[in-house]
Amino acid sequence: MSLDLPSNVDAIQRLPSGLTGDNTVAWLTIYLERFDALQSVIDEFLFGLLTWDQLGFPTPLLALDSVGRLLGQPRPTGASDDEYKRILRVRRIVRRSTGTAPNIREVVKLLGDHGNGATVRFQVPHTVIVTFAHFAAVAEQGLSLDVVISLLVDTIGDVDRLQIFDAVGHAFSWDIDGQGWLQAVWASPLFDSGV
Repeated sequence: MSLDLPSNVDAIQRLPSGLTGDNTVAWLTIYLERFDALQSVIDEFLFGLLTWDQLGFPTPLLALDSVGRLLGQPRPTGASDDEYKRILRVRRIVRRSTGTAPNIREVVKLLGDHGNGATVRFQVPHTVIVTFAHFAAVAEQGLSLDVVISLLVDTIGDVDRLQIFDAVGHAFSWDIDGQGWLQAVWASPLFDSGV
C-alpha cells in the first residue's frame, strides 16, 4: 500500500518574497525533490517491514521496535507484536498527514476497520467529531483510547476541539403521534478535549 505523500517542493511557493531569488528556488527545488524521493523510499521500507509477516515470515522484534523509533511511536506497555504492528501501520499514515479532511478520514477509517467502522464529522469552528461503531473491538486490537487520541491529534494538527464517541449497542426508536417511528443512535462520549 503506497502512500500518496505530499510534495515538499510545493512548499517553495509559500516562501516569503525575500527568499524567492532564482538561485534559492533552484537550490531548494533540487534539495526538496531528493528529500521527497527519500521520503518515498523510507515509506516503502517501513511498509515492507510492517507487512513482512504476510509473506509467511514472523516480523523480527528488532524490526518492529526500530520502526517504532523511526516513527516516534514507542511500544505501549504490554502490547503484543500484532497489536504494535497495528499501531505502527496507522502511525505510518499519520506520519505524512497534512491535517486535511482526506487525511483525517483515512486514519479514522483505518482505526474503525478494527471495530465495525467509524465516522468523522467536521464542525465549525475547528471541531472534529469521531464516532466508532464499536470502540471496545478497536481497543481489543491494541488501539487503546490513549493511542487513538494520540494518532488522531497528530493527524489533525491544529484543532480547537476533538470529540470521540462510541455508538455500540445504543440504538433506539420512538413513536411520533401520527407520523410513525423514528430511529437514532445514542453515542457514549469517550473523550472531549473541550471539557
